[in-house]
Amino acid sequence: MNVTGMSDEELCPHEMFVDIEWSGRAVAVSLELLKPVKFDRKTVEA
Repeated sequence: MNVTGMSDEELCPHEMFVDIEWSGRAVAVSLELLKPVKFDRKTVEA
């Protein structure tokens, strides 16, 4: 799965959500639930 963007901040002001594409649909998921598979130093710092 790939993160396609940031979700609307109004979705949940206490947590960061990102948009992913899953089974051909756009879905908002908590960033805390995702683990990076391919990343570089800048990604880890963010």
